[in-house]
Amino acid sequence: MRNFVLMGLILAIVLTMTTASFSQTSSYKNGLGIKALVIDYSSPLSDKFFDKDHNTMGIEYRYSRFLNNSFNLAFPARLGYVEYPTNDSTFADRSMFASLGLNLIYKFNNGYLLKEESWFAPYVFVGGGAEYLDQVRVGDNIDFQLPFGLGFNFRLSDHVRVQLQSEYRVAVINEYNNFKHSAGLIFLLGEGTPPEPEPPADKDGDGIIDMEDECPDVVGIAKFNGCPDTDEDGLVDSKDECPKEAGPEDNKGCPWGDADKDGLTDNEDDCPEEAGAKDNKGCPWGDADGDGVTDNVDNCPSEAGPADNAGCPVKVVEKDTDGDGIIDKEDNCPSVKGLATLKGCPDMDGDGITDAADKCPNKSGLASNQGCPEVKEEVKQVLDLAMRSVQFETGSATLKTSSYAVLDQLAGILKEYPEYSVSIGGHTDNVGAASSNLALSERRAKACYDYLVKKGISGSRISYAGYGETQPIADNASKEGRSLNRRVEFNIFIPRR
Repeated sequence: MRNFVLMGLILAIVLTMTTASFSQTSSYKNGLGIKALVIDYSSPLSDKFFDKDHNTMGIEYRYSRFLNNSFNLAFPARLGYVEYPTNDSTFADRSMFASLGLNLIYKFNNGYLLKEESWFAPYVFVGGGAEYLDQVRVGDNIDFQLPFGLGFNFRLSDHVRVQLQSEYRVAVINEYNNFKHSAGLIFLLGEGTPPEPEPPADKDGDGIIDMEDECPDVVGIAKFNGCPDTDEDGLVDSKDECPKEAGPEDNKGCPWGDADKDGLTDNEDDCPEEAGAKDNKGCPWGDADGDGVTDNVDNCPSEAGPADNAGCPVKVVEKDTDGDGIIDKEDNCPSVKGLATLKGCPDMDGDGITDAADKCPNKSGLASNQGCPEVKEEVKQVLDLAMRSVQFETGSATLKTSSYAVLDQLAGILKEYPEYSVSIGGHTDNVGAASSNLALSERRAKACYDYLVKKGISGSRISYAGYGETQPIADNASKEGRSLNRRVEFNIFIPRR
């Protein structure tokens, strides 16, 4: 084993001398390591993993070369003892082994998966190498093996890492597949970033080196390859006729003048030799219609007219008696202010129906209802209730007292809707003579009329009639049908004009 250690020290010295040449181009990214090995040739041939009776020890010296943030190359050199299986399923006595290899490493701390400076740096690798086995009973002493595995680096300091690694090696010649596990220290090499080279000469100190500076003795700007633009007008001084006054390129770097002194520079003035107004692009205003009123204040520049009419010819003003903006000849209501949408007629409640045609000019309503609002649903319910509830003494036109309540409700509705009128129709069943039934139905309708007038409803708003047995709503053959046919119907409506 002392020979192994001696060989390892010699190899470490050689690798250290080799890495010295790389250290000038890296910042502590190459590495030299030493690790302890556990060698396992038995597990691939048996169902017992990590058989300590046949596992052996060794030592590994490793040099790793930084390629980029994601990949390294590793050169492991290993020495140790091994117990390898023979064809009769036994294990050979311990014999020496040595190997050299080359592994391509993929690092997870590449800035994409983990931070570069992470304390924990996992990696995976594949590679190849040659291995020498002493005293091989069956096969060749030298075998080529293809390893793959994974490992972990743990940061101790800027220069030192603890490394744990496990790999499986596929034997190409002797078919002695095996595991190798290792643990140890990795020392990062290098002397940091090399000193920057002496910067090239820049005599005028403008940040553009003399070999690229077209004006090396004068401070300038990069846009003009080191030549100056003193007035910063975008034109290099050598081509600027006014290098100390900013001006446009199309005026050779000089500011624009104002030849006619009208407040507009010549480049903006359509009439640079003649003073004019700014809102006419520097030109004087004309008088196209020759009426003495210049076009800028002439409301009719193509028609001559007096100045007191803004340059327009005087026209006859149409009469508008009510002053609603609609001349009388087009106004359907010329003496009353109205709306243009209604041809000059008013609409006080805004329902789109002129007041003259609106039965309810102060209440918004429907055109189908002559401008009046539609009666509420509860009003319809009262009318229906009245038809079923108004009752009379048997064979007479005398109202029963139980009928008063619903008639009072009907009177209240007519007061709430003063624009509405009501018609009352009396009806009977077919029991008795038709002429008698007709007379009885009319008297009953009039009894309701008299009651509503007594409650303050104008008789002009009420009409009544008797229809006898001529308009049944049910079958007179049954008691229930005859009961329904004996009724008084109430219908409220808006009288047509």
